[in-house]
Amino acid sequence: PSIPDTATPTAVGTPVGALTSKTIGNSGGSLVSADGNAELIFPAGALSNNTDISIQAITNNAPNGIANAYRFLPEGITFLQPVTLKFHYTANDLAATLGDLMGIAFQDSTGVWNRVNNLTNDTVNKIISAPIRHFTDWTPFDMLFINPPIGDLKVGQSMTVTIDIVESDDDGLTHLGQDIDVSAPIITPTNTKIIWSANGVQNGNSTFGTLTSSSHLAASYKAPSKVPSPNPVAVSASVDVKFKYLGKTFDNTSLVSNI
Repeated sequence: PSIPDTATPTAVGTPVGALTSKTIGNSGGSLVSADGNAELIFPAGALSNNTDISIQAITNNAPNGIANAYRFLPEGITFLQPVTLKFHYTANDLAATLGDLMGIAFQDSTGVWNRVNNLTNDTVNKIISAPIRHFTDWTPFDMLFINPPIGDLKVGQSMTVTIDIVESDDDGLTHLGQDIDVSAPIITPTNTKIIWSANGVQNGNSTFGTLTSSSHLAASYKAPSKVPSPNPVAVSASVDVKFKYLGKTFDNTSLVSNI
């Protein structure tokens, strides 16, 4: 599907939990959020004077945002040298997607979320990071993920498996003034074709369980009447969307929920 020219703004997040603050000067320093999931590292020379830096976790309104978003203060401040932003995530977060499909995004003054192109994802230590030059609201997000990535059912029971997808093709990248990064808006598509399978059998069968589409992004999986072999069953969703993200082309990407 073609990507629209505009993205949909979202509401600004509201504070969650405690604010952490620290005075950081020209020599640099670091600050971690109260929940330990967001981290800022200031190199020497990023700030010209002593500055009170704060991190506040907020509700996450970004499309496909992971856990909390974070507000970095003072709002709108820019830096003389890039500041490293790190987000720590969990094994469950990684199980729901591919490391190559994770990203970092910020909310601009119009309420639109834009993802940056210059990032590193350490899937071993589960840290995604990017150099940034300005403060606003930031979040990690997934281009594509399956929910739940792991499930438990008794024989004959059912559960819903959902795909969440956003679009942000590399072709839509724009420069942020003189910033070192480039960004592209995150857009929620309205047309996505998904092929559901159980252990490689499209729509499943009586041995592995059956899949019935309940919407264009979800299916109901019904476990078989007997415990299958192998167990768990690999419920897969093949997403028929072609896009280029962080220099890699994705086409008919499949994600798996082990049930």
